[in-house]
Amino acid sequence: MKNSKLYLGLGIFFTALIILIREWETLAHLNTIFFGNYFDALKNYYTLLYHVKWDESYFTFEGMNYPYYEHVLFTDNQPLIANFLKFLYDLGIPVEYITLGITNSLLFIGMVLATWFNYRCLEKLSVLPWLSMVAAVGLTFLSPQTDRINGHFALSYSFIIPLLLYQGLLFLEKPDFKRSLIIGILTVSVSFIHAYYLGFALLIYGCLFLINLIGQRVSLKKALLHFALQVIGSLVIVEGIMALTDSVKDRPSYPWSPFLTNFNLHGVFFPVGKPLGSWIGRNFGMPPVEWESIGYIGMATTLFFFASVLALLVMIFGRRIKSHPFVKGGAQKHFLVLTTFLALVTPALFTALANNEWTYMHMGPIRQFRSIGRFNWVVFSSLNFIFFGWLSGVIQKKKAFITIPLTIVVFAFFINDIYWNCEKPFHEN
Repeated sequence: MKNSKLYLGLGIFFTALIILIREWETLAHLNTIFFGNYFDALKNYYTLLYHVKWDESYFTFEGMNYPYYEHVLFTDNQPLIANFLKFLYDLGIPVEYITLGITNSLLFIGMVLATWFNYRCLEKLSVLPWLSMVAAVGLTFLSPQTDRINGHFALSYSFIIPLLLYQGLLFLEKPDFKRSLIIGILTVSVSFIHAYYLGFALLIYGCLFLINLIGQRVSLKKALLHFALQVIGSLVIVEGIMALTDSVKDRPSYPWSPFLTNFNLHGVFFPVGKPLGSWIGRNFGMPPVEWESIGYIGMATTLFFFASVLALLVMIFGRRIKSHPFVKGGAQKHFLVLTTFLALVTPALFTALANNEWTYMHMGPIRQFRSIGRFNWVVFSSLNFIFFGWLSGVIQKKKAFITIPLTIVVFAFFINDIYWNCEKPFHEN
């Protein structure tokens, strides 16, 4: 699309500029500052720094659980990054003196990358370049993962979900085995940044398989081969590595707080902790929302979603279903719609099953994903991409009496949501 690279460059520039203006003092002291001073933050700094300098094995963490030790993945020290730094240290490069600075800088680099992949996803949906730029930057700072910068460092990389979705969009554009291999390698790699990214990848690429199969883009045999490369092979490799390297042989099958599933729809569609949400809660009442389930997608996208669901019901009865925004369009849009749907249904189903003791006891390894509300982050990306794709289509129709007031309202909601999401510091230094 014309001027696409220009607007992508501007988006990257504006994201970097906002970070620089907002965090200039932090950026000046990246190697001498902690982004959190309690609980998980201190533990995550400790496990990374200790592993780089003191551990003898790349997979075993010796700084806790003596004398049995612990697997690095369960210490949340970002094994992929920690082991790269450890490899450099073992070569004699004194990275231990700048490991803190590297860790902190990656959190901001991740935000710049989020703008990049947000833009690329919107570009694949033929969104207008200027709108893609605005949306890409805005979604970077609206992302619920920014709340994790003060402690859950591995979970703060808001570029990973758009990256996973982008690979899916590229595959649907050209379903070849090279792309499937890239997806498989990517899935394994992000799994060793944080285990929850494995869950996100399995859901996203499971949807990709269904769209590939239902749309009959390839034969059943080829669809299964792609699925094997993207999902089955990745899962086997991750599980195989864990089985061969986990020093803890009696790890509990039933993890702590099994019923802490932390999922409800309010976390997706309701501005918890924001002025509007607080006002509604005070005047009309609102069920409590666990912080783990907060993945607010923004007011404009929320209104679009519920209006679309209502329109879908009307069109089903009117037998005009094919003209609905969720239905019309190519495989790429259907992929995002299915991903949104399953990212909403899966946590709800998990919550229903886990709150029954008998079903919970028979859920196998899935029990480990007890903070299921984090799957809201997938909804945040996929549904916002759908929304801005729809908005771009409306704008391109050039009906001023509709597009001008609609765009003004959307931008007012969007800017308001971003402001209140970024009003407080990302971290507590």
